[in-house]
Amino acid sequence: MEIKTGFPQLLHYLWEEISARAASPLGNDVLGEFYENHITKDMDEDRRILPWEKCEEAAKLTVLHKSIISTHWPIAVLDVGCRSGRILLASSRKNRIRCTYTGVEYEWDFVAIATLNLFFNYRRFGEVLWVNQTNNNAFVESYQITLFPQGIVRILDREKSNAWPGYQQYLQAKKQTAQAQR
Repeated sequence: MEIKTGFPQLLHYLWEEISARAASPLGNDVLGEFYENHITKDMDEDRRILPWEKCEEAAKLTVLHKSIISTHWPIAVLDVGCRSGRILLASSRKNRIRCTYTGVEYEWDFVAIATLNLFFNYRRFGEVLWVNQTNNNAFVESYQITLFPQGIVRILDREKSNAWPGYQQYLQAKKQTAQAQR
């Protein structure tokens, strides 16, 4: 299969599979499943992705009451160490309102998978941050899912990232919690 004819064909098959499984109780993380079954099959457990059932359980924590929505809209759903973005996908199924879905990941392959998953599942208010965990969570780049123009936009400047300030707030809260527990 040639790349110029093979890639569009593969993309078409991927889109068909994701669309066909959109309402499946087993989820439609086709890319994550492929990654697990063919790339990390014999690798460490730390490279594994949470099963869909566990992601649905975690997503239940993001189900919002209407009174919260009316006073704190738009709601941000943040998943640090998002892997393929399964928790974000499960959360978007539970919350039928406009939320911003942010994934934070430390490994490039998972950044790419999560970004494509958000895009293919119409999460138009999504962003995946790629951060350097070994360098004090430094910003590397991010990918925003946009509606106008429809697509994926690469962000190289953290000041232009919509998700970066929320991630910084998360890190600050995590630090304060750790200090309070001492």
